[in-house]
Amino acid sequence: MSTSADVFDPGLRSDRLMINQVLQLRYLCTWDRVSLLLHLCCHQFHASLQVFQIFGFSFLFCKVYQQLSLTRISILKLITDRGNEQEKPTRIIPSSSLVEKYLSSKGTLMRKLAILMITILALTILAGCPSNSAPGKDRYVVLSPEVAEILASLGLESRIVGLTTECTYPTSLRMIHKVGAFGAVKLEDVLALKPSIVFTTALEQDGIAQDLSRLGIRVESVYPKSVNDIFLEIERIGRITGSDDKAAELTASMKQSIHEIQIRNSSKIKPDVYLEIYRDPLMSVSDKSFVGELIEIAGGNNVFDTLERDYSRVNPETVIAAKPDIMICFSQDNLPNILSRKGWQVIPALQDSMIFFEDSIDPDLIQRAGPRIIEGIMALEKIYEHWRTSTP
Repeated sequence: MSTSADVFDPGLRSDRLMINQVLQLRYLCTWDRVSLLLHLCCHQFHASLQVFQIFGFSFLFCKVYQQLSLTRISILKLITDRGNEQEKPTRIIPSSSLVEKYLSSKGTLMRKLAILMITILALTILAGCPSNSAPGKDRYVVLSPEVAEILASLGLESRIVGLTTECTYPTSLRMIHKVGAFGAVKLEDVLALKPSIVFTTALEQDGIAQDLSRLGIRVESVYPKSVNDIFLEIERIGRITGSDDKAAELTASMKQSIHEIQIRNSSKIKPDVYLEIYRDPLMSVSDKSFVGELIEIAGGNNVFDTLERDYSRVNPETVIAAKPDIMICFSQDNLPNILSRKGWQVIPALQDSMIFFEDSIDPDLIQRAGPRIIEGIMALEKIYEHWRTSTP
């Protein structure tokens, strides 16, 4: 039965038949026998997987393969001639025959090529390991969930060989090797994957980024602070990865969606929105953060125009004084606890049951600075519309 490789190159079937004949050729010395057998194997590799390209030897392999091909044709012809002669009542070709002269003239080169091929084959076997990346492509280790989503949106998921545990979208990323958590990356695991680029973010990952840079690994830090920064970073990642056109298409689509959302909400009443990202201490977002921008783009009004930082502590009294119409709770607190907070009973959001948790809106849609912010804005838009139709 023929294999897929046989179908690709019918000559492979004859190559396999020749292997046994090569082993029977007593007038071939050891190195020349190895050279020919290696070539027969390489001929099959070249016709199917071309595995040597994985390690960047494609050009060298082609040169070696070309030289071996010339020798292969000559030797196979000699094998055929030998078979024909054996059918005649003539003596066997002695060692001083034309075969020996041919091999002696080519022997030195063949030995060098054989050693080279054996070395490359050994490197392939020893260095080979399971990988999601395609042959000849870059190998990315991604420590930022936002970057993982951007790369997947650009169709580059196959180049990702390592991730942090927080990189959960798309779900297919969960099958890729993990190199630790967002704030606890295992340096040795990253190095073992031999990445061409490591994508990081700022703050908690500044230290690991510096360590990798000192070791000569290329590091690209991605930390968008605004919606416009998200567009710029997507386009920068596109340039880094050679996906400029796809990145431009993605940002253009996102900008168009945002424009359409803003147009349809421009004349609607804006609810005052309080988004809680942490419970102890109490923390929220300012308008200068990209999360604060999303609240505004969707047709709402973030209650904290300015804070000490983009994501900062707030006083409970300040929240009460802001009287938000809608509360979005990503602090993993629950409704009974919120309702029992001292003085919060006067807040309109609590009085009108306009408190929304993770089961109503996925935090990743508005806290991850990536392509899915459009879904997050639309989810906020629905919440605002619910408020408009449910309250007097």
